[in-house]
Amino acid sequence: MRPSGDKCWLTPVRAWSVPAWWWAFYGEMLQRLILFTAAAVVGACASGPGARELSQQCNVKYREEPPSGATPAKPIIEPRPSLVALRDYPQSYACVAISVNERGEVTGAKLLETDSPGLGEYWLKVTSQAKYAPGTLHGNPVPTKAIISIGIE
Repeated sequence: MRPSGDKCWLTPVRAWSVPAWWWAFYGEMLQRLILFTAAAVVGACASGPGARELSQQCNVKYREEPPSGATPAKPIIEPRPSLVALRDYPQSYACVAISVNERGEVTGAKLLETDSPGLGEYWLKVTSQAKYAPGTLHGNPVPTKAIISIGIE
């Protein structure tokens, strides 16, 4: 038998009911917490362009139109970030200009844009050490410039 004298254990108990004074005291704080959480979620969803979008914009911004019949230098194996870079530079981008001679050798590298100096230096090093196929003009190798960017989401 229950201490209240009821024989049935399934009798409703008012253990989960909240007294009116609790709502009066904590209700406003609870409302503010809900509104703050909703605002944080909306703010996160409405943020600016992502890292990949910024890297693509960089490619378009710095791209130079080659003369007709010309193709720019391209990496033989596309440079990829290491796992350490993916971990250390989340939500970041970098854009690099690489000058390549007619033999496919890197003759110059310049960091154009980045939002993380560490990622910019890392990407400059990775892209300048990569192997490139030289640009061509009517099938003949010529020195050209390549724009290579990375966006880490």
